[in-house]
Amino acid sequence: MKAALLIQNVQNDFLEKGSLPVKGAHDIIGPINKIRNEYASRFTTVFTTQQFRQETHISFKDSPYASEENLPFDEITLAVKGKFPRHCVQGTDGANFAPEMQLKGDEVLIRLDEDKFKEEMSAFQNSLLGEILNTNQIKMIFITGLTLDFCVGLTAIDSAKKGFETYVIKDATKPLGDQSGEAMIKNFEKNNVKFITLAEFDEIIKKAEEIKKEEEKVEPSQTAMEEEKKMSESKPEEKPAEEKPPEEKPAEEKPPEEKPAEEKPAEEKPPEEKPAEEKPAGE
Repeated sequence: MKAALLIQNVQNDFLEKGSLPVKGAHDIIGPINKIRNEYASRFTTVFTTQQFRQETHISFKDSPYASEENLPFDEITLAVKGKFPRHCVQGTDGANFAPEMQLKGDEVLIRLDEDKFKEEMSAFQNSLLGEILNTNQIKMIFITGLTLDFCVGLTAIDSAKKGFETYVIKDATKPLGDQSGEAMIKNFEKNNVKFITLAEFDEIIKKAEEIKKEEEKVEPSQTAMEEEKKMSESKPEEKPAEEKPPEEKPAEEKPPEEKPAEEKPAEEKPPEEKPAEEKPAGE
């Protein structure tokens, strides 16, 4: 079974010295690096998300739009409008990934929150994630990063709702708040998201690899059968040769029958004139 790894928002502003610090954020970097390096070959694709906000993003306390009421905000945006200090602003060090992260450069980058009027917590709000997962026929997703009670949690629930086998690795995530973190874990149970340890991850990913190998054995034969089927379908059906009726020989032309010559009635000859008898002279 094909699997993907998603690393969410391990950015400087969420570390202990950042503008929106998450308690224990540094502690998850080691487990994420371990997963990224030791299990790299097990993942079809690795994604990283990055919050990339404008200075006036609506979620900021000092945003001029924080008191705006007339825009058509979605439910999540309304819930966080004017709630947070500035964080992960484009062009600042706070938006950069933590320097301790051992990224390889081949990860698919998904940027979120570029629209100043919209809060994008779930990575699925960027359509690129779903498109790549579906195109590559990936069925299993392992999610790590920050924060458990917001971006990580909402992404996981969206993933499960979309039919993916979804796991959040507890050693590789932390919540912004303890109570909201506990509430999110309860939501996982309701939405078929599995909250697992790193040790459990190891067992699950190995089983997934075995399944993937079995699927790869089956695929060539299925492909061959499909190709054969396509070829047979593409061949035009041979129609049985139509039996031609025996050729009719042209009727031999008989010479026209000679009609017997019509007998013309014999022409009547005029009676021969007898010469006048000469009378003897001097009588």
